[in-house]
Amino acid sequence: MSFRFTTAILLLVALVRGPSGSAQALPGLLSGSKNNNTGAPETDPLKRTTPRSAVLKFLEASHSGNLKLASEYLDLSRIRGGERATQGPELARELTEILDRDPKFEVENLSNAATGDLTDGLPPDIDALDSFDLNGQRIALQMQRETQNG
Repeated sequence: MSFRFTTAILLLVALVRGPSGSAQALPGLLSGSKNNNTGAPETDPLKRTTPRSAVLKFLEASHSGNLKLASEYLDLSRIRGGERATQGPELARELTEILDRDPKFEVENLSNAATGDLTDGLPPDIDALDSFDLNGQRIALQMQRETQNG
């Protein structure tokens, strides 16, 4: 099992970015979620075993300048395959900036359990990452636990 940032992050980046560039297409990315549960255990090469490890490894990749690797932690399934190579790293960079600027965000506050935080009132495969007030609206960033097919 691994954790990915869900498309709510893409919406947040779109709202922060404004109506320019590829952000115009991003609000449509929020329909549905995926959970490819096959029941077979596997090792995640990106080390997304807990919400904390997923975010830590995402930030390490991004801070080291490896935005292509950082984009692999994002759920880009709603972006056309041909556009993922350019939009993925840009979204990773923007998400990193958002998290880095939030004085309340601390990686250590994220669950370090493989199941995530089951007491947060969210569905069992969803974990809260962060939340922001933007233009008078509360925006929640979430992560989704999913099983990757192999």
